Amino acid sequence: MCHLITVAVSGATRDPVDAFRTVGLGAAPAVNARLRDALRAETTPLDITQGGCSCALIQHSRSGLDEDRARRRYLSKGWSQGKIERAIEDKRKSWEVERPGFAVSLFCQAVESIVGNGGRLIAVSHYYEGSYKDEAVSLRGNTTVSLREFLSQSGALPEDTVVTIV
Repeated sequence: MCHLITVAVSGATRDPVDAFRTVGLGAAPAVNARLRDALRAETTPLDITQGGCSCALIQHSRSGLDEDRARRRYLSKGWSQGKIERAIEDKRKSWEVERPGFAVSLFCQAVESIVGNGGRLIAVSHYYEGSYKDEAVSLRGNTTVSLREFLSQSGALPEDTVVTIV
């Protein structure tokens, strides 16, 4: 299915919806109840999109591919072992991209405009296999990174981890 990035902002001097929309990205109230609850202490959580999802906004880290999960998904579709291994290899190569695409740079620009002006942004990236609204999202943990570190990693967000950018 698709990735979706959900963010919440506090202490910002700039309206986060405006920051994302100015660079051409969608910013609408988050639809997943689990993520809304996880980010409740912040402003209204927002889903950040380009073209209905966040797939183009994801800069994957080298350790981001969950091969076991991908194998299970392909097995459930009835794929042969050879076809699965070829697909896994293709995914592995695509997840090892080091240069961000244009949409990733837009996401980074918006984050920089929020955090660079005194805000704190919390982001969660999740790969949805079903409905954005109904999927049970399990979060793996929390981490905090500086804006400089976030930008030096080209906006990479570990999946299902609450990332605070300060």
